[in-house]
Amino acid sequence: MNLKEQQYVYEIYKAGSLTKASENLHITQSALSTFLASLEKTLGTKLFTRTNRNLIPTEAGMLYINAAKRMLALKDQFYIDLNLLNEDMSGNIHIGMQRIRSTVLSVRLTSYFAEKYPNISLQVSATKLITLYKMLKDDELDMIMSYYIPELLSSSDYVFYEIMKDPTIIVTGKDLHNRSDEATLQIQPISSMNTPDFTSIPFILLPQGHTMRYQADKIFQYYNFKPHKVIENGSLFTSLQLCSINYGAMLIMKSYLQEIPVKSGFNYYSIMPEKFSLPYGIIIRKDHLNTDFIEELLKYITSFINE
Repeated sequence: MNLKEQQYVYEIYKAGSLTKASENLHITQSALSTFLASLEKTLGTKLFTRTNRNLIPTEAGMLYINAAKRMLALKDQFYIDLNLLNEDMSGNIHIGMQRIRSTVLSVRLTSYFAEKYPNISLQVSATKLITLYKMLKDDELDMIMSYYIPELLSSSDYVFYEIMKDPTIIVTGKDLHNRSDEATLQIQPISSMNTPDFTSIPFILLPQGHTMRYQADKIFQYYNFKPHKVIENGSLFTSLQLCSINYGAMLIMKSYLQEIPVKSGFNYYSIMPEKFSLPYGIIIRKDHLNTDFIEELLKYITSFINE
């Protein structure tokens, strides 16, 4: 399956220049320039406009690039499916995940693929949820391991394999409410946020685009709750440090507590887990689906993610 033309144009787009693209493709710049000029002549339109430093896709160029991305992704998936039939899987798989889980998950997945599918080249990208959804929509990822929020990702184009439902927790410093047990992690259920415990303190929230900010906005709207003050911070661990000095409260998914080295010294409150839990699992495009492969991967991830 020869998609050299699509690969060249997509590489020019990613690199932003003929010089860098030719280096990545291991061909001469003059050969790549001749190829592009010939292709543009055949198509009867320019694919890129040239500036002093970069090549910028035209409207026609973006149409071509988006089609090329889909074709290259289908090529990779075709060889994965074909090799699975031959019991000798090879190819490339690009998996996206949220940053907070990436350290543990990427190591586990690298080990899994090295042992079970040594001929597969695994690439992992870790970023915030909204960016993962966009990369999946743009065919830059084969699958993502994340929370599934149907309002943000159309269910008609994707299949979601659930691993767990993750409740939302409010965290405050121990001295703020003086209820924490140093020996155990006790999570106290609450039925409302409109109490003096929460209305008089700041809330430390992640910026828009993060799972926890989406969840916080949803919960605040449900309770018609307006925080006394909102402090935006881009790191969950920094937010926890602020909570530990009684600077305010924050929201966190319960499973994230596994990533926190010190869990004592905090108060934990659960908020209607039946309503404000998020499903977590694997999301994959329907046209990239290989049921046997995904079910094996799902079984492996489930075996350790709830440890």
